[in-house]
Amino acid sequence: MYTAYYPEEIREKIEHVNRPYAHEIEQLDEVIDALFVYATDTDDEELLGFVHYQIAKKEFLAGHIAEYRQHLVDAIRLLQKGAEKETLAGCYNLIAVDNVNRGNYDLAINHFLTARSLLVDYTELPILGLIDCNTADLYGILGDTKSALYYSQRGMDFLKPLIRNGENYLIYLVALSIHGWFAMDGGNMLSARSVYDRLWELKMDVAIPQENLVSIGVLSFEARYAHVMKEEAEVRTCLDKIRELVEHSRFISGVTDDLCRLTRYLIPEGYLDDAKHILLRLDKAAEESGLLNLRSMVTRLHIEYAKKTHDNALLEEKLELFYQLEQAVNAEKSDSYTFSIELSALQNADEKTRLFTLEEDVRSRRQLDFDSVTFLPSRRQFNHRAVEIFRQAKRNERHFAVAIIDIDDFNTLRANRSRATIDKIMRAIADHLREMVTDRILCYRYGPERFLMVYDNMSNHEIYARATTLRDAVAKTKLTSVVTQTEVSITVSQGICNAVPSPRLRMWDFLAEADRSLRNLHRNNAPNEIAFYSHRR
Repeated sequence: MYTAYYPEEIREKIEHVNRPYAHEIEQLDEVIDALFVYATDTDDEELLGFVHYQIAKKEFLAGHIAEYRQHLVDAIRLLQKGAEKETLAGCYNLIAVDNVNRGNYDLAINHFLTARSLLVDYTELPILGLIDCNTADLYGILGDTKSALYYSQRGMDFLKPLIRNGENYLIYLVALSIHGWFAMDGGNMLSARSVYDRLWELKMDVAIPQENLVSIGVLSFEARYAHVMKEEAEVRTCLDKIRELVEHSRFISGVTDDLCRLTRYLIPEGYLDDAKHILLRLDKAAEESGLLNLRSMVTRLHIEYAKKTHDNALLEEKLELFYQLEQAVNAEKSDSYTFSIELSALQNADEKTRLFTLEEDVRSRRQLDFDSVTFLPSRRQFNHRAVEIFRQAKRNERHFAVAIIDIDDFNTLRANRSRATIDKIMRAIADHLREMVTDRILCYRYGPERFLMVYDNMSNHEIYARATTLRDAVAKTKLTSVVTQTEVSITVSQGICNAVPSPRLRMWDFLAEADRSLRNLHRNNAPNEIAFYSHRR
């Protein structure tokens, strides 16, 4: 918001209310009211649009969705008439975050693109870094670590030159911690170490404000890094600070993604008391926000907690709730599409047509790019992304491998189990595949009973170790039939082709050999096994 021509008192209020991550909502009311009165008295539509945007943010954090949407519509209607693109981009960024919270990932990507398109002529605005950080979070949810790293790096690149005051400094801390987290997801400890060192340097210059919830993301990263480095005292310090912040902060809706990400890590690592404490607070936040997708995500974490603690009663309760919520989430998504189309009606005729076409194009493209049951990347994405990795492997003479993963005795399963149970099986396997994804391992849904893994520049020994981990994890998975409530056992077989591609080899050759190895397993009646085919150059 350009403030130079406003009186000093109004400039101060604009700067105060525009502080990122200002979660102390009640303290903003007086400032917002004063700005609203000034904008109305001076008939300043641009400032009035800015005020409506700030109110929309406040209502969004408080979970008042109807009020947030109304103020957002008013903000966009007023701001699109003027030159104040930063706040207008902030509006679309907020819409995108709302859609991420609701599980409408196709719309979220569309609105992130719209926000960026408004700022193509700008290079030094904090909102650019914030948009990229939020986009990184979205790709993290989708399990696309490479894209998450790319956007978190962009967020840091935009924000690093702007560290001139406390506000931009806080957003930069967010970008750093997000990038460090995804670097560890991708197994890049060198990059994670660099982030940790940078955070340490910054803390020497400016203390991280512990009363501000932005510190939760930083502390989450530091706790995970300390755990990897086996510094348990530091882990305990970070987790105790997070518990204190979570317990005494009224509004945590702005950091639920950080808390979900942290809890997803704490449960398998055995920090169960801390995970339980955060889960109880997330339950309350999800209930207050009214976000069904958040409730679904938190319920899923409860399921993981129940499995880890062998609490069968809790597991049964949360599984039933989870499937009810999933149905409600799917029903709710159409409401967000309606609101998105309503927003596009605010544009002029040409712009309205462009936005609507873009939305439909993005929606249909995302539906093709991701499987609707498991939300893994689809065969279409494999044909684009994996082929590019194959070309790079051929060009640089490095190993490339493709693994076809087949559910054993799938025809019998399909004949004897309901569609809901089959979908449940697919989602369980997809969860195991996502846990394997790094910057060198990708996964895809490839058919009714098939999945694909792509391994970039890894030896047979490394691939076999990961394939064995997957096989054992699937075999240990305990599932219950949705209809009969009986236990369902599943195993998978894997056919793998690994080689340094010679000029005469094509991607199809790798798939064909992996498929041939898999068929040999089936022909020999050898379920739950791993078969390799290795080309020689």
